[in-house]
Amino acid sequence: MLIEKLPESDENCFNIAQKCLLAGIQKTDIEIICRAAIFEEKNHRISSAINLYDRLLDFIAGQFSDKGEQPDIGTYEVLIRTIERRASLSLLHPNLKAVYRFLTLALDMAERLSDLKTQASLQLLIGQNYWMSFEYAEAFHHFNKGWEMARHIKDDVLYRRALQLQGFAHWIKGNLNQAVQSYEKSLGELDSIVEDNFSLLTSLHLALCYTQMGMPHRGIGIAHSIYVQAEKNSDWSLVAYSLATMGIILLEIRQLENSQIYFKKALMLARRESVPMAEVIAGIGLSDIACIKGHFNQAADYFKVLWEIPKSSWYHTLNNAHVFDAGYRLTKTNMSPVELGPVNNYLHQLKKEQINPVVYATIRRLQIELLEDNIPPQVKIRELLQLKKMVEKSGADLEKAKIRIALARFYILTNNWKKAEVQGRKAWEFLKPIAKDVFPDDMRQLISPEPFAKSDPLFNLVIEMGNTMGGKKDSEQLFAKIITSISRLTGAERAAIFIKDYESQELNMIASRNLIPEDIPDATFNQMIDIVRKAAESPTGEIIQCELDESLAPGFRRVISVPLILDGQSMGVLYQDGRFQLFDLDQDSLKLLSALGSQIAVLIDRVHAYLKITKLQIQLRNENRQDSDKLEQSVPFDNIIGTSKAIDDLRGLIRKVAPTPSTVLIHGETGVGKELVARAIHRISPRAEGPFIRVNCAALPETLIDSELFGHEKGAFTGAIRTKQGRFELANHGTIFLDEISELPLPTQSRLLRILQEKEYQRVGGTTTLHSDFRLLAASNKILSKEVTQGRFRADLFFRLNIFPIHIQPLRMRKEDIPLLAYHFLKLFCTQYRRLEPDIPDAEMDKMKAYAWPGNVRELANMMERAVVMGGDKIRFFAPGLLRTTSDAENSPQTMREMEKEHIRKAVAMTNGKIGGQNGASALLGMKRTTLINRMKRLGITIIKSV
Repeated sequence: MLIEKLPESDENCFNIAQKCLLAGIQKTDIEIICRAAIFEEKNHRISSAINLYDRLLDFIAGQFSDKGEQPDIGTYEVLIRTIERRASLSLLHPNLKAVYRFLTLALDMAERLSDLKTQASLQLLIGQNYWMSFEYAEAFHHFNKGWEMARHIKDDVLYRRALQLQGFAHWIKGNLNQAVQSYEKSLGELDSIVEDNFSLLTSLHLALCYTQMGMPHRGIGIAHSIYVQAEKNSDWSLVAYSLATMGIILLEIRQLENSQIYFKKALMLARRESVPMAEVIAGIGLSDIACIKGHFNQAADYFKVLWEIPKSSWYHTLNNAHVFDAGYRLTKTNMSPVELGPVNNYLHQLKKEQINPVVYATIRRLQIELLEDNIPPQVKIRELLQLKKMVEKSGADLEKAKIRIALARFYILTNNWKKAEVQGRKAWEFLKPIAKDVFPDDMRQLISPEPFAKSDPLFNLVIEMGNTMGGKKDSEQLFAKIITSISRLTGAERAAIFIKDYESQELNMIASRNLIPEDIPDATFNQMIDIVRKAAESPTGEIIQCELDESLAPGFRRVISVPLILDGQSMGVLYQDGRFQLFDLDQDSLKLLSALGSQIAVLIDRVHAYLKITKLQIQLRNENRQDSDKLEQSVPFDNIIGTSKAIDDLRGLIRKVAPTPSTVLIHGETGVGKELVARAIHRISPRAEGPFIRVNCAALPETLIDSELFGHEKGAFTGAIRTKQGRFELANHGTIFLDEISELPLPTQSRLLRILQEKEYQRVGGTTTLHSDFRLLAASNKILSKEVTQGRFRADLFFRLNIFPIHIQPLRMRKEDIPLLAYHFLKLFCTQYRRLEPDIPDAEMDKMKAYAWPGNVRELANMMERAVVMGGDKIRFFAPGLLRTTSDAENSPQTMREMEKEHIRKAVAMTNGKIGGQNGASALLGMKRTTLINRMKRLGITIIKSV
């Protein structure tokens, strides 16, 4: 009644949903409850949204889990929408066991309905659930399964999400380098923000991965970028999580005052918005800082936030390494407000194979340092050395430095000052540029003021970029590589390359990290973009450095803009900014940075030149195509000529299929004009401006087929002296026509099936997966279904090709078209050979119409060309093999009876003695079966069948 009476609005929808919950949910209520939950989530009332989602999931699960019924499609869609949203919020509000039950129910239904896209999404969410439960092996299994499925589904959002989670899976296994590579690949050249919270929360966890690898500035930049976007959207739960993540990173590098500011902001917001996980992370972070400062009463008070989540979900907090520090310090001082004995026992029993090696190393290091007082230093040193090897392999350089500090401390206890000094200096060498405050004051005696020669990361960057530019041809990959390297080596939180548009001279951002295109017009970026414009217009090419006040936390943001100058002309600007680790620029560094700018300018000039060449090539290709179209008017297969019903039907099929992307299989006898039909389809298709690539499969040597179709890399085989593009690569944005496809060997058929399904392939000898946007047309003069039966053609490939079959009738079945074709070819070849156009007597035309034309239109064209070459004022028709010189014809004339007898014999021989039926001699000759038998008797022709 309420639904019918109340005006439709989101507020009314929520009120009605509340009434439905009070009255007891009915099946008719599920859509409105789902809408209300989504409304609450979009307005960032997360606790309210989760309550609605959980109640709805309980109801739907009760409907189907016990009965095992097949869900109706409406209920199924609500279930999938609800569980995907609820599971994505688990990082903020964990209820893992309940969520897992709903995920498995939804996955079972998706499998029963063969919904592959939903299956892939659910596999990713199940992996997330296992990760939160500290079950890393299962998490990795499901992430990998979801990734494999997403790769084969054409959905960009799902693919990017899966790619990020593949990086997350690498992080779970402790492969930090691979984790970062996958994440960077998911971004492409420009940084961007996706919509779903789960992907953003994944990015925040990967920000901690960057920190462990010694790039805290990159981690802070990621978290800050997500914070800015979430604040714009009033997504306060995500804002709280972003602030807490920045607090963790700053805590890791011991920027305690700034860290405390972020944690307090996150804690206040998390309590206001009821986001328990963000509250726990921020509260324990503040407890950490209080412990470090020796304020244990205050630390214990902050640590009470652990009560904000159920004890069953405590183990999820173990995915945040800073939790261990405060927990162990409070345990050591007997000041923990929470009973941690069972948790500590659980952690002591963990084996390194069970969890992330970095998390395991952190736990064990803290246990060794803080809790195991009765174990001799020598034993601790042995285990710490093993932990160092573990994290070294993982790529967690920050944790390795902390282990080195612990080693140095225990070496001092054993009076091994030499080894203590080695470990201390190596830790200092890593920490000095990024986190010098991590190094303890009481161990500074181990290091001299400058223990190692100064290593300028900027110098290394210039060298690296020179090598990169020489080794890569893809400009987009180059820009992405440059901006990533700049962010890593200069310590910039945000970095971007702006270049001037070739024609308008407007500045466009072409590559970025922690800056998205939406940031540029935003008011918060006004000062920065003014600096970029000023640098771009600088007549001297001078680098601009300045410091701007930072609104989020006390301090300033340093901005550096480098003009990209080539031959005195500004090509663009390299922009960088940061708050904590951005390098200091002395005169030598300024020169190096200018050199780097010049290298990037050379690259931009190369890109401009490439665009010019590409534009000219397209123009030339269009001109050549126009010339080619004019030339093709003089070749036999330009137009589909004929007035028969078969030709009219053929034109109708071409008009129907040409505008679509459908694969077309053209079949017919040799010479009927299969390529002519393929070209006609291409010319009136949306791809008409693209290339038409013809491949005669029968003419390709078997050893070179794969190379011709898919291309090969340099050195792939003997004679491969350079990289070669394959026909599929050349057909990008156009059409590829595979003539005589039945002649392809079976291994090539298998590879062809894959490229048809995924539009992806690899060159011979290559490892990079390439993509081509082509439309496939195929042709065969064999009946492919028979080839499949006899095992010469793959059944799955046949069904993939046979989407829109077109059969071209042989010429003998449309004899009314013969005169039109004959006069067309006569005029064509007379024009080519500059001959006067002879006449075709009616008697000769009748002969042509009576002939079976086993070679079809191609044979007719050849006959007319031969007649024009021989000359004369009239065309005479000779059946194949009967062409003689003039003297031979005069000396040994052949009677009409002999010609007819020989003609019928050849037709009977071609059909292996078969007279009647579709493929018999009577059909070949265009007469009735009984008429042919009578004529054969009259001429004395007997049938001899070949074995």
